[in-house]
Amino acid sequence: QVMVLLQFVITLLMICSAITVSRQLDYLKNKDLGFRKEAIVQVAMGEPGTDVQLREEWLRNAGVEEVSFSVGAPTSNNRLGTSYYPKGEDPRTTTAGVDIKPVDEHYAATYDLQLASGRFFTDADARLINDNLEEEGLKWPIVINESLARELGHATPEAALDDRIVLGINDVEGEIVGVTKDFHNKSLHDQVEPLVMLPLSVLYYEVGVKVNPAQIGSVLPALEESWKSRYPNQHFDYRFLDEALAKQYLSEDRTSSLLQAFAGLAIFIACLGLFGLTAIMVRQRRKEIGLRKVLGASVAQLWALLSVDMIRLIGIAILIAAPLTWWAMSSWLADFAYRVNVSPFTFIIGGVVLLTIALLTVSGQAVRAALANPVEALRNE
Repeated sequence: QVMVLLQFVITLLMICSAITVSRQLDYLKNKDLGFRKEAIVQVAMGEPGTDVQLREEWLRNAGVEEVSFSVGAPTSNNRLGTSYYPKGEDPRTTTAGVDIKPVDEHYAATYDLQLASGRFFTDADARLINDNLEEEGLKWPIVINESLARELGHATPEAALDDRIVLGINDVEGEIVGVTKDFHNKSLHDQVEPLVMLPLSVLYYEVGVKVNPAQIGSVLPALEESWKSRYPNQHFDYRFLDEALAKQYLSEDRTSSLLQAFAGLAIFIACLGLFGLTAIMVRQRRKEIGLRKVLGASVAQLWALLSVDMIRLIGIAILIAAPLTWWAMSSWLADFAYRVNVSPFTFIIGGVVLLTIALLTVSGQAVRAALANPVEALRNE
């Protein structure tokens, strides 16, 4: 019984862990990231910069909705960082770090970013910066996210407009012209970080193409054809944004698959132990079963008699496995800034699953013993 109880505890631990990991993985894949990720094609640039003619050629395709040059997608590994401090304050006491994302004026439309206040970049903003890149004393228009607006001490996104910060990029003075709603610029392992966007074309390493989902199959060959005509010596290196984002959680995917496999194996082993335990119990209580049947006990009553010990074991296993699972899963989920909670329903579902499987395992022998001729059992005894 102790060995079967141990098997039940391990099985419940595996089942509840598999359910929790699966819930977290589903949450990671389906959480709203604050931008569009479906039907976005990311194409790597051979050399950083922008190509107006390529953009115009691609936009002539009916299946292409928008094209944007940038350092990368809203969530990507292409990130830059620098320091900043509010204009007019002492940099020795107020300097902090901030992520920098160089993007063009079409970035918000391509990825469906939502503005909380102000405006996004215009073509004039991009020309102001890129045509006068080496000049000093210019005020660069910048767009920030809500997290940076809060860090600057503004109660509302509107209050941040026209505020100025000094960036660590050659001590450039940035004037806030817009504030976007927070979007995830890193994986869900991390909190949304303060972010500055600016139209700096020398750091555009990717092209994002917003495609009509119904026309992806016909659009890709057209994109590649235009690319090869412009860059015959460069490979058309593309990927779909949603697939790239899913790869951020390959480790969690493997963990979920392994837990499901081990849970299945644990259930199988527990059933074998339970089958053996029930066989021994039926043999030991053969005379008792015969006497009870002679005295009028029904098949259901005899089945309950043989099953009650197993149900008791599962109850004890739940009491032992629940705190162990809660501790293990809470420790694992702590690596995610955005996560599900370890729900009590997880233990209820795990217990019901194990109880159902155990009852099915026991029922065959229990019913067979209850239906056996009591005369033979008593004669043998």
